[in-house]
Amino acid sequence: MNLSGVGEKTERKLKKIGILKAEDFLQYYPNHYEYFPYLTYIKDLAHLEEGTVVSIWVQLKVNVMRSGKVTRIWGEDSSGDINISWFHPPYTVRQLKRGSKAVLRGPISFFRDKPCMFQPSLYSPEEYKELLGKMLPVYPSTSGISQRLLRSCVREALEMEISETLPETVLQKYNLYSRADALREIHFPKNEFTQKQAVYRLKFEEFYQFKKELAENYAAEEPNACPMKKSSLLNNVVIKGLPYTLTNAQQQAWKKLETELCGKYRVNQLIQGDVGAGKTIVGFLAMLLAVDNGYQAVLMAPTEVLAEQHYEDMMGFLKNYNLPYACVLVTGTTKQKKAIYRRIADGTANLIIGTHAVISESVAYQKLGIVIIDEQHRFGVSQRTSLQNKGKRPHVVTMSATPIPRSLGLILYGDMDISIINERPANRLPLKNCVISRSDRSKAWRMIYRQIQQERQAYIICPMVEQNPLFPVADVQSYAEFLRKEYPPDIQIGILHGKLSAKEKASIMEKFQKNEIQLLIATTVVEVGVNVPNASVIMIEDADRFGMAQLHQLRGRVGRGKWQSYCIFVNGNNDPCERLDIMKSTNDGFVIAEKDMELRGVGLLLGERQSGKTSFVLVDVYHDTEILRLAAEAVEESNKKSSRRSK
Repeated sequence: MNLSGVGEKTERKLKKIGILKAEDFLQYYPNHYEYFPYLTYIKDLAHLEEGTVVSIWVQLKVNVMRSGKVTRIWGEDSSGDINISWFHPPYTVRQLKRGSKAVLRGPISFFRDKPCMFQPSLYSPEEYKELLGKMLPVYPSTSGISQRLLRSCVREALEMEISETLPETVLQKYNLYSRADALREIHFPKNEFTQKQAVYRLKFEEFYQFKKELAENYAAEEPNACPMKKSSLLNNVVIKGLPYTLTNAQQQAWKKLETELCGKYRVNQLIQGDVGAGKTIVGFLAMLLAVDNGYQAVLMAPTEVLAEQHYEDMMGFLKNYNLPYACVLVTGTTKQKKAIYRRIADGTANLIIGTHAVISESVAYQKLGIVIIDEQHRFGVSQRTSLQNKGKRPHVVTMSATPIPRSLGLILYGDMDISIINERPANRLPLKNCVISRSDRSKAWRMIYRQIQQERQAYIICPMVEQNPLFPVADVQSYAEFLRKEYPPDIQIGILHGKLSAKEKASIMEKFQKNEIQLLIATTVVEVGVNVPNASVIMIEDADRFGMAQLHQLRGRVGRGKWQSYCIFVNGNNDPCERLDIMKSTNDGFVIAEKDMELRGVGLLLGERQSGKTSFVLVDVYHDTEILRLAAEAVEESNKKSSRRSK
């Protein structure tokens, strides 16, 4: 990294925050600014609120004094005097002598009605004159790297050639700064107006690149390269033979998907199913339709636990209906991989279920007709594209149990058809939720014991695997040891967490599904897709530490059977928690998604994993929807112009 002041030691520190080359400084945005207003007289400080940041000009009345670890000076101007102190002062303070003149900037406080400053910044009058009226960037704190060095590196990076990322027509139509001007103004703005204009331009760019990337990967109205015909076997045998009746929402989602798979154009559809609403059966039916038409079908899940569960469920389907199809499981720990890969390559395996291992270079498909991607927000665009490219433009169905408001979804996924399954099966009762404090946990344990006595099962979720003195929260190991002493020995308690091997996890889940384990104490490894209908209680320790989307996913592990189910949120903090109050009041994932984004912005819903190469740094999808709408409009217009030029 050829920048002034950046040696090997500093370079190592910069790598820890993702700055690997000089260009990376350009997107290391400040999180706030230091303002340098005109000076305030000491006599006027009495009229200000304590904590107000001010700049004052002073002349030292006495030499710098040191009392223990605190360094003090007394300063005065023509209107009064002030007491200033530092804990570990900058070296410039020690150079001051009686009669020295300096400008101090910091929060004002009062002791016995006398003005004081603690830990202010110090400038020479000449330095402050240069800064007067300016906004100086303050970057996220980085251990061992000063703000002065960061600013210097950013200034140097801004001297490099900065390429434009938006078409000139877009810049003109939407009255946007050039990228070079925007980066200069976000780091070293002339004033608040230019800073806001720079932020607007860079947010527009992030949305534009996001929508452009989606559009490139998901072409609208692409001819159907894998045409299919409706299957009487599915509609007259499989669906009618299900041990339950599909809800209206499931039926509508399936009919829509079936019609489109048999239509003129390639399918690119998102199925949003609220937790427990049964989106997986729709994906399974689509896979069976593809295989019935002579194609291969693949389902990619984010975890081995979920992939194995989907595999077992599909094998049950094939056995129950005596279907002559071959299903294989592909994960990072799959045995006899070469034999399985050969079966996929020669087409003798036509149903493939696995983790991201299904996009491995070693896996070649003979005739891939449809790709099902479960929990799509956990995969980046590049991963999803890799799987699609395994075939000759197969149909793509992505599924997500992380609801987002429909209006927002239409903007974000405007390139895709969206089906929403938000209706729970008729035989399932609404969950009963409660929020308790740690002191009430004994009541919850007794309630779980009663449920187990009625031959039900339960989960207890802990944030940590092992005890850690730095984080005083519940951990799986200690919790299991405690409850094994509290509960009778005939209650089997299992533990599940990410440090276990894949074989150990599969064994634990199999025992839990067979009710050989009645109480499963786990981390959030069970968050996605785990389906044990007999489980009727989930207790989430230190629930105040989790986001609402994650809590909703965890809660979805129960309420999958015909019995009344319960979710107990344990507030590990004595203070009220608004998020837990919302979780207690509703089971509707779409309401929770709305509230979640109101409280914390978009969070992980659209982080780097969701948007592939394009990561959102500045934007807040919930509050910046108008910028998103305009950026989507700009991408659509650019694509139309490109299409006209190519004809």
